Amino acid sequence: MQINILKSDKNEALIEFVGENNTFLNVLKSVLLQDEDLRMVTYDIKFSTSHPILCIKTTEKDPLAALKDAACNLVSQCDEFKQVFNEKTKSI
Repeated sequence: MQINILKSDKNEALIEFVGENNTFLNVLKSVLLQDEDLRMVTYDIKFSTSHPILCIKTTEKDPLAALKDAACNLVSQCDEFKQVFNEKTKSI
């Protein structure tokens, strides 16, 4: 995965996700929306051949810190799912 930080200031960041699509960005957006310090989270894919650009706007929290927190939260959720899934499928 490659990301490009197109803009980053106190309350807004624009991040391009090279080679990603709606699947990943929808999951990331839903995790970001759990953060109460965010004013807005959205992404745009202008054309089917373009890379998605994620826009994060915050009230006071650094938007890149919010993205890092969301990434950690997403990893934790995936780890939890993996553990539960492995337990439930031991006999298969």
